[in-house]
Amino acid sequence: MNIVISGTVGIGKSTISKELTKHLKEQKKDVFLVEELQKEDPFLDRYYENRAAWSFLIQINFVMDRFNKVHAYRKSPGYIIFDRHFLDDYIFSSLPIIKDDMNNLTWSAYSALNHELKNQINNEAKVDYFFLLKADFKEILKRIETRGRESEKEVDLNYWKKLYEHYYNNQEIRDYILTSVKKFIIIDANTTNINLIVEDILKYLK
Repeated sequence: MNIVISGTVGIGKSTISKELTKHLKEQKKDVFLVEELQKEDPFLDRYYENRAAWSFLIQINFVMDRFNKVHAYRKSPGYIIFDRHFLDDYIFSSLPIIKDDMNNLTWSAYSALNHELKNQINNEAKVDYFFLLKADFKEILKRIETRGRESEKEVDLNYWKKLYEHYYNNQEIRDYILTSVKKFIIIDANTTNINLIVEDILKYLK
């Protein structure tokens, strides 16, 4: 069973994914947690130095990493929990700050590759449950500030706004996700009580 824990930066995906994995293991379930990128992206520094030159390659690297993870676990038994998923890449790559760094030709090439890989995933490992964690925008900003990651401190407020809108208010992106999931469920993540959120998810999995 493929389960995706998704949502904007700061929503608590990693924490929820780990707690959900823990709860399922306590129930003697077979569970595999597929976490976000573990290795440093080789194009990241180059991208920051020259975004227009490296935006296409960095997006290709991201999307292939997540596709390979989905593909690798496609026949695994039990619960496969994705802390972010291949589908999330389309959300980020559609942001103006990223999309506009590519010319029309490279964006078309990336988009075509993304859709082809998505079709392959749909044929082999369609998502059973896509849980979209959602909280108020002000709460998200507070959580981002509280965790104090250096890479996030210099990010413009407009970026967080656009990302929030793409995750929760963009119908084109919602339609894109819905074509690849069997059940799409929005989970209220405003509370800081992690157990309540996990219990809410577990109700659907039962």
